[in-house]
Amino acid sequence: MLGSYGALDGGSTLWALEALTGDYVFKFKLESSSQAPVPVWKRYDLVHPKEGRGETLLGPTPDVLSPEEMFETMLFYSRR
Repeated sequence: MLGSYGALDGGSTLWALEALTGDYVFKFKLESSSQAPVPVWKRYDLVHPKEGRGETLLGPTPDVLSPEEMFETMLFYSRR
């Protein structure tokens, strides 16, 4: 990865969690939608571009959760 703690500079919290744990990481963001009467939670995955220089991006996914579904998802992950 970077070789040493001294090589760390800036970066992304999601990338750091991935580097430390080796787990798959993603982000949920609360967004308004013209199709939904209330804001919905949209999921974004951490993406590593093939031609990048160690850069990471957030790529949108088709996953959209209602507030109730998001609550159930958080309960699931808190019990793991």
